[in-house]
Amino acid sequence: MIRVSAQDKYDYNWIFGYGPSNPDLHYGGTLVNFETEEPILTYFETEIGFLWDKASISDRSGQLICYTNGCEIRNREHKLIENGDNINEGPAHEQYCADSLGGYLNDQGVLFLPMPGSDSLYALFHLRWWSPSSIVKDFLYSIVDASANDGLGRVVSKNLPLRTDTFTANVTACRHANGRDWWIVVEENHRFVTLPPDGKAKYHFYLLDPDGVHYHGEQKIGRLSSYQSFVGQTCFSPDGTRYASGNIHNGVNFFDFDRCTGQLSNPGHLDLMADSVVAMGLAFSPNSRYLYVTTGLWILQYDMEAADVVASKVNVAQYDGFESQLPTTFFQLDLAPNGKIYGSSHFGTDVLHIIHQPDQPGLACEVEQHGLKMPAYHAFTMPNVPHYRLYDVPGSVCDSLGINAPMVAVKEPKALREPKMVLFPNPAFDLLTVYLEPEVSGRITLMDVTGKTWAEQVKTVGLEQVTLKTTEMPSGVYVISFCADTGTRTTQKVIVQH
Repeated sequence: MIRVSAQDKYDYNWIFGYGPSNPDLHYGGTLVNFETEEPILTYFETEIGFLWDKASISDRSGQLICYTNGCEIRNREHKLIENGDNINEGPAHEQYCADSLGGYLNDQGVLFLPMPGSDSLYALFHLRWWSPSSIVKDFLYSIVDASANDGLGRVVSKNLPLRTDTFTANVTACRHANGRDWWIVVEENHRFVTLPPDGKAKYHFYLLDPDGVHYHGEQKIGRLSSYQSFVGQTCFSPDGTRYASGNIHNGVNFFDFDRCTGQLSNPGHLDLMADSVVAMGLAFSPNSRYLYVTTGLWILQYDMEAADVVASKVNVAQYDGFESQLPTTFFQLDLAPNGKIYGSSHFGTDVLHIIHQPDQPGLACEVEQHGLKMPAYHAFTMPNVPHYRLYDVPGSVCDSLGINAPMVAVKEPKALREPKMVLFPNPAFDLLTVYLEPEVSGRITLMDVTGKTWAEQVKTVGLEQVTLKTTEMPSGVYVISFCADTGTRTTQKVIVQH
C-alpha cells in the first residue's frame, strides 16, 4: 500500500489574467482548478488584472475562498470582499492600482497562509513600496475571515505592519517541523543602499502560530550581489529541507533549511551568465531532488544531491521561438498539486509551459513548451503558492503536537512495462525509422542535447513504424523519446551524420 494526502487543497485554484475583460482583445480572468489530474480552465469576467502580484487561497476541501493582485482582495464570486480594498495603501498603490491591467508591481509580493488553529481565518502577507520609484520598504499582513457574509468573507484586519526595511520583491513560506505553524522568509534588498562589509545576504524570519505573527530574527548567509533587482523568484523544496532565491543579476543562492529552528545552512551559488539571463524563475521537483531554473531562453535542471551541484546542470529546454501574441519565453515556475511544474512567460501570452516529469533526470523530465492553452491572456508571474501539504517531521525535537499528515490508503498501482523501441539506421542520414509495438500509442519526439525539438509525430495503435526526416538536421547526437499514452516513457540516443 502507498499513502497519499487526502486534504489540505489550499492551492487547488490559481488565478491569472488581464483586466478589464474584453473578449475582442482576449482579455479577462482565468481560474485554473486542479481538482482533476488535468487542470480545468474557466474564463471569468474581471475588472482587475494580475500582471505581477498574484496569490489565492482555497479551503481544505479545495473551494476557492479569495485571491489578490496586491491591490485588493476578491472572493470566490470575483467580487470585492468586504473591506478588501486598499491593500498596500499608499503612494505606490495610487499608481499601480489605478492601472486596471496590472496590479501591484512585485514579482512575488503576496502570499496566503491558513491561520494555525483556525478553520476560517487566513493571513495575507504582502510587501509595499513607499513610492513607485523606491525599493520595497514595508512588510505587512492582513487577515481574512472566510466564514463572514455567508462564506463570501471579510477582511477583519488590514495593512498591519511587521517591519520597515529594504526588501526584495519576494516572500515565501515553509511549514514548521511541528506540522502546524509556518516560517515566513523575506530578504533584504541592498540596491541603492550601502552594502554590508561582510558581503553576505540577509534574511528575516517570521513565525505564524495560533497566537499570531512573531519576528524570529535575521540571518546573514550566502553570497550578496552589489545589484539586487526584480525579475526573480524564491521557493522552498516540497520536503522543506532546501531554500533557493534568485534574480537576473545575482544568479541563484541555495541553502539547506532546518524546519525546526528556521535557520539556513550550507550556502551554495549558481553563477549564471548575466548577459544571457533576461528573466528568472525557480521550482523544485516533487521529490525535492532537482531544482529548475529559467533564464528567459533556457530551462536548466540542477541535481541538488550531486557532489557538485553546479556541474550537474542540464539544459532541458531552449525557447523554440513560438509566439502567442508575444514570445512565449520562460519566466516563473510553480509546482502544481498534480505533480507537474507550470511556467509563465515574461511577455503577455495565453499559454503556460509544462514540465511533465520533473522527478526525472535530464531530458526525461519532458518539457512541453506552451503546452497549456489559456482562455485569456496573462503575463509575467505565476501565483505564489507554498507547499501546503507538508506536515510534521516525525521524531524531531519539534514533533511535539502529535500532528501527522492526513492520509488515506490506496492500492499500489500496477507497474507498467516500458515500451520497446528500435531505431534504424543509427547513425541516421536522411531518414530515421522508429519501430514500436503495434498495440502501443503515444508521441515520438526527437530533440537535440539542448532540448530543442527537431521532429515530433503521433504514433497510433496498429502502426508499427514511424519515419522521421533528418535531412535538415545538423550532424550530432540527438535524443529520441516515446511517451506512451499509458504514461510510460522510453528514451534512446541517435546520431545524425551527413
